[in-house]
Amino acid sequence: LSLEQPGISRITLDFMVDMFNDEIQDVRIRAIESLRKMSANVTLQEDQLETILCALEDFSDEVREGLHATLAASKLATTNCLNMCVTRLIDNLARYPQDKDSIRSCLAALGASHPYLTLPLVPHFLGTHPFFDTPEPDVDEPSYASLLVLIFNAALHCPSMHALFSEHTAKHYHYLRDTMPNLVPRLRPALVKLPGTVDDQVDEDVKDQRGREFLERMVAGVENARPGGKVYVQLLEAAAVDLDRLAEMDRRMEGAARFTSLYIRSLLLL
Repeated sequence: LSLEQPGISRITLDFMVDMFNDEIQDVRIRAIESLRKMSANVTLQEDQLETILCALEDFSDEVREGLHATLAASKLATTNCLNMCVTRLIDNLARYPQDKDSIRSCLAALGASHPYLTLPLVPHFLGTHPFFDTPEPDVDEPSYASLLVLIFNAALHCPSMHALFSEHTAKHYHYLRDTMPNLVPRLRPALVKLPGTVDDQVDEDVKDQRGREFLERMVAGVENARPGGKVYVQLLEAAAVDLDRLAEMDRRMEGAARFTSLYIRSLLLL
């Protein structure tokens, strides 16, 4: 009935949230599932969210993962709601590291659905300072990588967020885009290092030369390959994927790399 009548969903929300504290696990699981189904019709406020987040401490994997899915589908009312939710999820990750995949999927969904609530929280989540340089975080640290998943998914729908990213944030984007492409979206425009000093320009020239050499090697490899057979098809598929990555990481080579990738994929259709 709540799914068909949004007004009833809003009326029953407080009763549904109270069921999260029930002593019977099956009741808690059913409450979590029901809230997920009606999440499109309701917006969670801070007091309701505080009660819901307590379920993250549950010893049951089923309860925690169900709650991650429910939070991923939820609409949050304020920036403070999002901050509460993210903070508790990161704490949950430290307590239950086996929930990493479920938590990151939840954070990715929260970022994508709340880009403008995420925006004012980016400096806090990244630990950046408006005046002083801060040390580069460890991208392999689970909590930091998880926060980046949230932020990059939000940035997909809020391009102005890119201006808040430091140089190492852009570098970490490419690393995470490569290692977890299912959670980190392709951003447009791609995050790149901003030009600055002479040394920066030299680095850009070196990267440009390396990009050209890589592209030339890929083209030569395709031209020298013997058509026909499974190995040939695998070679073309791998080359197309590598060129797509080059296009993401090197803006100067993006046009040539994407054109060559398109040409290779057309060969696969012959």
